[in-house]
This record gives sequence, C-alpha cells and structure tokens, in this order.
Amino acid sequence: MGEKYEKFWANFYLPKRLILILLLHTTVGNVPIALYSMQSTYMIPIRSFFQKSFNAMFSIQNSTLMNAFFSIFTQLGIIGIIGAIIVYKQIVVRCLPMFCWLKLAQFLFIIGCILMTLGITNNYLILASTANVIFGAASFSFYIKILYLPEFGLPKDKTKIVLFSNSVMFILNFLVAIVTNENVLGNENRWFAIYVLMALTSVLYLTVTWNMPESPKQLYLIKGNTSETIDSLRFYHGMDVDTQQIIDQFVDEKHFENILTKLSLREVFKRKYIRKVILIIALNIIVDIVSLSSITGKYGQFILEKYSDMPSVITYLKMSGSCISLAGSFVAPILFSRLGIRNSVVTIFGLSVLAWIFMIMAEGAFYAINTPNTISFFFYIIGTVIEELSSGLGKRKIFFILMNELCPEEAKDSVATFMLTISIFGIETTGLTILPIYTLIGITIYIIYFIITIICITIFISIVPNSKENLYESLHDGYKELK
Repeated sequence: MGEKYEKFWANFYLPKRLILILLLHTTVGNVPIALYSMQSTYMIPIRSFFQKSFNAMFSIQNSTLMNAFFSIFTQLGIIGIIGAIIVYKQIVVRCLPMFCWLKLAQFLFIIGCILMTLGITNNYLILASTANVIFGAASFSFYIKILYLPEFGLPKDKTKIVLFSNSVMFILNFLVAIVTNENVLGNENRWFAIYVLMALTSVLYLTVTWNMPESPKQLYLIKGNTSETIDSLRFYHGMDVDTQQIIDQFVDEKHFENILTKLSLREVFKRKYIRKVILIIALNIIVDIVSLSSITGKYGQFILEKYSDMPSVITYLKMSGSCISLAGSFVAPILFSRLGIRNSVVTIFGLSVLAWIFMIMAEGAFYAINTPNTISFFFYIIGTVIEELSSGLGKRKIFFILMNELCPEEAKDSVATFMLTISIFGIETTGLTILPIYTLIGITIYIIYFIITIICITIFISIVPNSKENLYESLHDGYKELK
C-alpha cells in the first residue's frame, strides 16, 4: 500500500524551489489578468461609468445602440491583443526571451491602471478606452505563460507544471471573486481600487522577478550560453541537479531543431494530414468561442439582473464556479488517462451542450413568465455549474493538448500562431457582438450557439479515430493520415 501511495504522489512531485517560482508566476503574476477577466462581477459599475461619460459626449437614447457601444468599449482589448500578437511574432520571438515579454506585460498593466484610474475619477471615456486596449495587449501574456512556464522545469515535469498552474489559476479566480464582490471593491464607490490593486501586484511581480534568470531552455537554445544555463538550472532546481544530463537533452533538442525544416503557413495548408489536424483544432476553438462562458463570463451580472433581483450574487457564483473548476482540474488527468484524448474531448464538449440546454430552459422560463423568477435562476445556476466543470476538465487546454499530440513538429509554429490568433479573435469578437445581437434576437442566439456546438461534436467524432494508437501514431516522425 505504501508503495502505491509513493507512486501516486510521484505524479505530482515538483522541487520546492520550483513550486515557489511557479506560485509567484501563477498568483502574483496573474492577479492583473484575473482581475481584468473577472469584469462580469463588477460590470454594473463599469456600465454606469460608461453611460455617464458617454452621455457627456454624445446623446443616444436607443438602448440597442447604447448596448452596441458599450460592448465595443468592453471589448477594446481585442485591438491590444492583435497588436501584441504581431509584436510577439515579429520582434519578441526573434530578439527577446519570453521572460522579457512577461515583464513588459506587467509594465503595460501599470500604465493601463494609471489611465483607467484617471479616466474613472474624471469621467474621461477616452482614457478608459485607451486603458482597455493596453489591458488587452498585456493580457496576451497569459497565453505566453502557458507555453513558457513548463520550460522552467525539467523535461519530465512539463505536464505536472501545466496541471499545477491550471489548478492554482482556479484558486486565484476564487480569491479574485471575493475581492471583486459588491461588498468589497465591486461597487460604484470603490471599483477604481481594483485597478490600484492590479498596479500594485504588477509592481510587486517586477520587483521580485527583476533579477531572476531566464529559463534554462531559453538560455541554451536561444542564447547558446552554457554557463548561464547551468546557473539557471541550479537556481530553479537546487545545487544537486544533474546539469550535464539536462544539457545533453538540450543538445539533442537543438540538433533536432537545426535539421528540422520549419513549414510556412502556406506550406502547411498544402499537406493533407496537417489540414485535417487544423480542422480538428478548429472544431475545439469554435466550441470554445460559442460556449456558455463566452456570455456569462462577461455579462453574467446583466443576465442575473433579468432572472433575479440579486445581480450581486454573480460573485458567489464565480467563487463556487472556481471551486468546481478546481475539483475538475484534479479529475482531468484521470479522465484523459482512462478515456484517451478523443473520448475526453467528446465528454467535455457534451458538457458544453448540456450547459446550453439549461441556459435555453432558463431563458424560455423567463419568456413564459416575463418577470424575474426562481425557475430561470435555478436553470441558470445549473448551466453555469456544468460550464465551470467543463472548464476545469480542460476545455481551454484542449487546444494545447491537440497541438502537442497531433501536429508535426515542423508545422507547430505556423499552426499554433495561426490558430491561437483565430481563437483569441473569435472569443473577443463574440464578447463584442453578443450583447447587441441578444438585444435584437433574444433566445435565438442561444439556440444558434447550441446547434453550432452539436455540429462541431458530430464532425469531431466522425474524423477523429477512436483509437489511441492511430491518434498518436508516429508523433514526431513519419506522420500518416488519420483514418
């Protein structure tokens, strides 16, 4: 029995120093991103500020137009994200280590917080709008961090680091939901303090990480500096780490990179297998874009205004949702291990369908009664709980899993950049358009999203083999067509 427990806990073991470093990056380093992404818990004071500052500049009485402009205001971050992707691809990847980008993102958060605070206190919509663009650019660091943090660990620890970071993020979301509660900072009198907190945590992160070394992998593969690589390995893993063994692995990886001919995006689309991989990944992205969280994540407080007389309860739903997601994140490794990727993805997609069914029932009950009611509120809660469970099981991580397991190494850079851009653009565009579209067609938009999810699941099942051997066949050499 003791040996079984040792084997079980070995799956989660990481060096203590590395755990502390990861906690720094995934807690303090992610607080600004978490506060920015948790806007649905303090959307009412944001809307109040927008209406006040917007009406000071323009006079619009049409509610549909006002909702459209408000959606544009809240989604201005998409401009920053697009700019960040271009800068990252053209400059950072070629000239700067990833750690520099993470630090730059914190500087951007500080600048954005200063502008937003000035905008809120003086009712300057232009300053607040500029801040939203900057926040979008800075929040792109979250995607970089997902790819980068595993590089701090040893090659055998990469999966552990991803799962560890995922779990910590759900705990952070729980704490952030408390802070943004209407009774704490998420009200019209104190919500500007949220941006002060964002700036302070960015300053703290920069202060602590300023002199930290780059990841060992970046130092060796990008800079080719062996002595700095050894220092970095010892900093993150202790003096007892076998540096030569790790460097030998880096040597093999560097040799593989040198003999590998990277494919351009145009060359990628010429290959039948890779086109099929792109289609499989695209199906996951589409399901993510039209998921229930695409609406509740941004406008949950508005929905609860309609379904109940307690819109502030959204904070408690976010807190309970983070707990559910956290529990799901611990179940996820077991799910993928026992069911395999294909069946696990179908299960997670199925939960998204179920979440939409309850959301449609909630909206239908509201239309039937036409007043806030317990039935709509009850169905809404069930739908959001199911959606949080699917997130915890790894819905947002399926993209990276499929990339690593299916995409040929020579095509990864081109495919990842292309698909990640589509994913971010699609999610942000949905956030931009969903409120005015809902104002125009109501429950129909929920039904459309539900149907799209069903179609994506059907196609996914039809083109992905229900066989682990076929799915993983020759992952880095001699790729064959999916059957």
